[in-house]
Amino acid sequence: MSDRPIESDVPLYRAHLDQIPDERKGGELTLSGEILASKLWGEEFSGSEVFFSAGLFRQGTDVLVRSEIRYKVNIECVRCLAIFPVSGELTERSLFIHRKKGGPTYPENEQYENDGWIDLFPWIRELILVSLPEYPLCREDCLGLCEVCRKSLNDGGCICPS
Repeated sequence: MSDRPIESDVPLYRAHLDQIPDERKGGELTLSGEILASKLWGEEFSGSEVFFSAGLFRQGTDVLVRSEIRYKVNIECVRCLAIFPVSGELTERSLFIHRKKGGPTYPENEQYENDGWIDLFPWIRELILVSLPEYPLCREDCLGLCEVCRKSLNDGGCICPS
């Protein structure tokens, strides 16, 4: 995997600072839509769904983002390797701070560079990834795989000698 940050080239996920209304003047910029999960994680996640809605407004050069994300992601069980869906809903607020070249970083906040573009794509991706189970199981009583023939024990017993 590359060390290059993930960026979107789709306007649906991006906004320029000049497009975002100042909080003192009222209003907010709304971005919403469906994200192809294969764009977030690659083709192995085809069939997954991600919907998001985000309201953005400015406080000077800082941008507050309020978002709602609904997802259904197909992931792999760590015991039997079966693919199964995990669904979730997230409501998140985050402050995007303008980071001047060579200036300090603020790890507790998201940051955007001098070009003025706020890209929500990597932020949405990270929010979903950290909400997924660390040890995903297709079901609580998953039996895993036979150690000899690697057949799923959830589908019935294998024919291997014990």
